[in-house]
Amino acid sequence: MAYAQVTPPVTGAANAKSVSLMGPNCVIPGPVYIYYITGPWDSASTVRVCVTGGALVDSGATCAGGNSILSFVRVRWDSTGQTSGTVAVTSSLGNASLSVSLTTPLSGGQIGSSVASQSLDTSATPATLTAASPTGGACQPAYVYQWQQSADNVVWVNVAGATGAQLSFLGPLAHTGYFRRLVTDNAANIQAYSNVAVILVKNASSTLVNSPTTQP
Repeated sequence: MAYAQVTPPVTGAANAKSVSLMGPNCVIPGPVYIYYITGPWDSASTVRVCVTGGALVDSGATCAGGNSILSFVRVRWDSTGQTSGTVAVTSSLGNASLSVSLTTPLSGGQIGSSVASQSLDTSATPATLTAASPTGGACQPAYVYQWQQSADNVVWVNVAGATGAQLSFLGPLAHTGYFRRLVTDNAANIQAYSNVAVILVKNASSTLVNSPTTQP
């Protein structure tokens, strides 16, 4: 939640007034966000709010008000590729504005197609699972990784110690396995997964074991 306040020049002690604007300043396109406008309004006060990079939900326009008081507006930010927007308040008591950064929903990144499907015998070591960098999440994300494995692509367990961006294998697998990367953005407290890689081991056991793995 960000806060913007402007106090106009004071011409007398009784005329000191301020207008404030509060609301999220890191947003993703699509959801509705609320921005609150406060000030020492009276019956003659007027408030006009305009947004760039989005639209006001209740009217579909980019500006509202001007003849009365607005205490809040609901904004939906555009998904047309821009990375910033603004909410600007113009009132009879002063102005305020808030800069907004646009981000995207967290994406866990894709495991490369050249390694996402491997078919090996029990003596071959799988190729390293390389995955693209995650994107989106917080405006200043803090990504951490945890690789997971499954014997059936349904029940997943963490691979011990596999917290790097890529996953390398120290030796052959004893069984067919599915692998994916869990990405957590600690700045936004959200998670996303990569696609699933499958390593088919011919004539292997179906019992899941923690195969020796490491990461660069």
